This record gives sequence, structure tokens and C-alpha cells, in this order.
Amino acid sequence: MSNENGRPWYKDPRIIISAIVVIIAAIIGATWAILLNPPPSDFSISVSPMQGSVQQGGVIQTTITVKSVHGYEHPVSLSPSGHPSNAVIAFIPPFGDATPAYASTMTINVGLQVPPGDYTIIINGTGADGKENSCKYILTIKSTTVTHKPTPLPTPSPTLPVEAYMVFSDIGIAGGDVWVWSGTDWGLERPLLFDGSYVTTDAPEGTTCFAVTSGSGQDNYVGWGVFLGIFKNHKLIIPHTVDLSHYENLEFWVKTPINLKVEIQQDNAEGKKSSPCRISNYGWNSSSLSVWQKITIPKSAFRNVDLTKIFCPFMITGKGSKITFYVDEVMWVP
Repeated sequence: MSNENGRPWYKDPRIIISAIVVIIAAIIGATWAILLNPPPSDFSISVSPMQGSVQQGGVIQTTITVKSVHGYEHPVSLSPSGHPSNAVIAFIPPFGDATPAYASTMTINVGLQVPPGDYTIIINGTGADGKENSCKYILTIKSTTVTHKPTPLPTPSPTLPVEAYMVFSDIGIAGGDVWVWSGTDWGLERPLLFDGSYVTTDAPEGTTCFAVTSGSGQDNYVGWGVFLGIFKNHKLIIPHTVDLSHYENLEFWVKTPINLKVEIQQDNAEGKKSSPCRISNYGWNSSSLSVWQKITIPKSAFRNVDLTKIFCPFMITGKGSKITFYVDEVMWVP
């Protein structure tokens, strides 16, 4: 078709200009629509590698990456689901800021009793605002092949009890943060030592333990505990709880010259604390101060709390002037 000047319509400058104006207007309109109605902020979660294999009784690691999408600014905590009951999973760190991204190492300790096969582990990410995303990791567990050799077997190292709930170890802490307290709150000298990764050659588990030394003053004290939830700069954002009702004992190692006090706490930072337990009633011998001693406290000793919603599964405090004590491998066992 031609216009009155005998030119095709698509060569008419007026039509070309009009088309350009329409296109520009559409682009500007779409841009303003995005600016005025931005997509909601969120976060993504991924795992690399996405699958791995390990023998019964072995350990395997992979990396979890959490990234901000459209300006997401909240901390995100990690937790597993779908794994076999005899496998213990820990994240280091268990939470972090998604802006712009953070990486966490997932360590899987596979028990000797886990049946061989393929397992789909769900890695769940929960933001401080309640948003949730997840990704999958395929774990292949292979049978342990025993090879008979004429050489003598080495002395076996301690193994993690089946289905134990690990609170503190060389691997890290149970999904939360460590809070500390001391006589500094009452004007006394500050602690001389607070070290959750204190290196020692005689640790019952691994190569590190938690070491503290109180400041001077007869009434001074020092303590620490593991508290569950999402934290930012040690400030609690969202509390989490754990059901300890199906565990029987709290077990840990100490090396201390004083009779330490152990408690647990329910619900949140303002929750009720249990009745205190003194380690002298549960395995500590005051005449063996320079050696590690194992403490076993039955759950029945922790009275006045609801064991199905525990916010702090372990807190310990010592009183005295310049007192040093060490703690290692804290866990709840069935």
C-alpha cells in the first residue's frame, strides 16, 4: 500500500517516528512499573557438589551457599531434614547474612549402623522474616568393607553415640550462638580468658576445648552457654528450641578445680531456667583437679523446665577468683 505521495507506508517518516515514540513510551512505562512495583526480596540456597558418597562410619562435607535476591537483608539459618537417624549433620557457620551472600560447610558424620543406599537430604534455609527456601543433596552410603590384615588393629577412637545431639565440639555448636557472662556485670574484674577454640594436647575430643578464667575477686564468676536461634552480632533475632525429652543424659568433659554449676533454659532469653546441677553430684572428683573427668547428668535432674522446648541446652558457670576451667564435647545422648 502507498500513501498519496506514492511511497510505501513503512517509508513514511511520520509513521516511523510514531512507531519509535510508541516503543520508547512502552520501555519507559515498563521501567517505571518495575521501579514503582519492585519484585519482592528473597534469598536463594544452593549446594555444591550436589551429591557425594561415603562409607558407613565415614565423614563427608559439602558447601551451602545462600545469596540475596532483590536486596534481601535478613539473616538466614540452616537446618537439615530427611537424613537417616544415625547420621549427624552440622553447619559451620549455622547462619549468616544473605547480603550479598555467605557460604557454610555442611559436615555429615555417618554412623556405622546406617543402611547402605541413596538418601535425599533437604537443606532448609529460614530467614529472620520467616521466608523459607531449600535445596537437595544426594548422599550415597556404601557398605564398609573389612579387609583382614596380619597387622594389629589400632586403638579405636571414641565414636559419637547413635542419635546423639551435639551441643559443643570441634565441629562447632548446635545451630545458634555462644553467650558469656561474668562478674563484669557487677563491676568486678573482667575475665582473663574466654576462648571457645582453646588448643590443647589432651582434649578428650579433637584438639580444642572451651577454656575460661575468671577475673580477680572472691565473689567473681564466669560462665557460658549455647543458645539456639538466628543471631546477628550476638543479638537474638528469632529463638529456636529443641526437644530433649527423648534423650536420657547430658554428657560432657571438664577439667576444673571448682564445683561448677550446670543449667538449661526453655523458650527464649526470658524463659525459665532449670534447677541448677552441681557436677560434684554427677562424676566430678575434687581430688583429681588436673585431669579430664566425664560428667553425666540425667534429664530428670533438670527440673522446673519443659524439656520439649529448650532454648539453651547447656550453660555452665564457675565462681571464684582467677579460676580456670575447661569444657569439651558437650552432648545429649539417648
